Amino acid sequence: MIPGQSKRQKLLDETVTSPTMATKRKRVRGALRSLPDMPIDIICQIFYLLNPIDLLRIARTNKAFRRLLIVRKSGRGSDYACTSIWREARKNIPDLPEPFPGMSEPFYASLCFEPHCTICFKQSIHEVIWEFRARLCNECKNKKTRTSSGFETQIWGAPSSVALPLMNAQVTILGRTRRTFLESDITQLEEKWERLRDDGDDKKEQFIQRHKENIQRLEEHARRCSVWFSSKKSDRQFEIWKIKGQRCKNILDRLEELGYGPDIHWANNNHIVRKHRIEMLPAVRQGKPLTERVWENIRPEIVKHILTHIRPKRLESDYQSVLEDRIPFLKEARAKFAEPYGTNFPLVEDFARLPEVRAILDPSDGQHINIESFDALESQIPEIIARWKDNVRDELDAFLRKKLSRHNIPSDLSTSILHSNLAIATLFCRKCHQIVQTSNLELAVHGCRTLSWSPSTPIDRYEPTLEKLELYPYSPSDFYVASSEVLEILQACGKDKLTTVQELDALNHVLPCHKGCDTTDAGATYGWRDLLIHSITNHRSPFKLTGSPLWEFISTDEDFVPSFSWDDSLSLWDSSILNYAPLDMLFPSYNGELEVN
Repeated sequence: MIPGQSKRQKLLDETVTSPTMATKRKRVRGALRSLPDMPIDIICQIFYLLNPIDLLRIARTNKAFRRLLIVRKSGRGSDYACTSIWREARKNIPDLPEPFPGMSEPFYASLCFEPHCTICFKQSIHEVIWEFRARLCNECKNKKTRTSSGFETQIWGAPSSVALPLMNAQVTILGRTRRTFLESDITQLEEKWERLRDDGDDKKEQFIQRHKENIQRLEEHARRCSVWFSSKKSDRQFEIWKIKGQRCKNILDRLEELGYGPDIHWANNNHIVRKHRIEMLPAVRQGKPLTERVWENIRPEIVKHILTHIRPKRLESDYQSVLEDRIPFLKEARAKFAEPYGTNFPLVEDFARLPEVRAILDPSDGQHINIESFDALESQIPEIIARWKDNVRDELDAFLRKKLSRHNIPSDLSTSILHSNLAIATLFCRKCHQIVQTSNLELAVHGCRTLSWSPSTPIDRYEPTLEKLELYPYSPSDFYVASSEVLEILQACGKDKLTTVQELDALNHVLPCHKGCDTTDAGATYGWRDLLIHSITNHRSPFKLTGSPLWEFISTDEDFVPSFSWDDSLSLWDSSILNYAPLDMLFPSYNGELEVN
């Protein structure tokens, strides 16, 4: 103990420097039991420091306070004390207007601060209709008010020159805003006017003048109350906004201390998880200060939210960013390795999915890479490419066998369908509308790639991230097997379904489309490849083999002369017939020169 220091000061210092929090004092039940028995002057001095809403709550605690604050006694001192208490308490509210004429202080305090219906006491009625000096729920609005049209037809029995004004308000009922009047005001006015029925015109005019002046005073008072109430509501909203902001800041600071700072900063700067940000959680947005007890209650919920909705997306975004930065190294390495192979080399999309390449490119290991990181693959490239080609052939052969199974292709073919090069195995690119060869694996290096929509559950993030970077893998399902259309062509040419592409090319047939084209190519003739493209792009496929043939075979014998006029032949000038039929066959008078007038 420091010399000269009191024992009380020593205990205070020990309490402040103690690592544990001071024990909160327990409330003593009934400690204010003797408050009503205090002298009236002391009670008044205490009540002067309170707000009107506090006086209302105190008045409802026991009969003694109720008699003091609510019920007026005959004694002048008690009456004065009651009035002065409410008046002084009202001064504690900045800019609060005085009560309406004839309205008691307790009723005025209840109207200003208690959010319940004035008539039925329904709770959560936050709108005050100051023109009516009341808070009204929707049901009471319907029952206790009258619209202007109904009021005018019922009360104005007198000439229009003596029509009396009433307090009215724009009230919204069932979504419609109308000019309405309070039913009780109408009844009182009707009774007053009825009592003046037998009086002279002078008294009626005096009554009308007094009534108009009274309405003007009430309207001005209602306007001042409305301005104060709007200001009070704005101040309260601003106060709640500040409390929410401070509560959110305190929570974020505590999360930073727990190590969740990177997740929070990433979520605040990324629109993908905007709805999952910490500020959007109900436990964070409350308009109450944060206490230690509240923090301990909400901390597990907030941490779980971060680990569930924010951190996985942040790690995924970081992974994609690192992988995207490595793609230029991949493209450079692939271009160097592909030089000896020409076009028979996997594209970047498939090259990135090779196991040896993925082992270098995948950011999961956390290692930094550059172009030299791929040099170790140079000696393995021949083996890698050979294995890749075998996998593509096996996958494509299985795909074609499945697609052609409905055409009863013999399963005991001496070679695979790829090696057989069957015409009915012709593939059509759905994106660029071109025929793709299958014999030389042209489709595996075809540039058209699409995102696969087949449902799958990825075991890691490597494959989904490549697709987000628009590096889509090769898939036979990107191509349409035009077996039905080719079968129609083979039928028109008198060939069977085992005809190869080379055999169909050797026929050099010219075929017109009999589908009834409504395009500019109507009446044109085609080679079998161009006709196949035309049928798929211009007509719905597949076609049925029953009924009249869609195409007709045109013979290539020298004795055959097509019945074309010169005008008809001009319509074929842009068609692909010129690629498959000699001009001297189409135009017998052709002598090596073609003149067009």
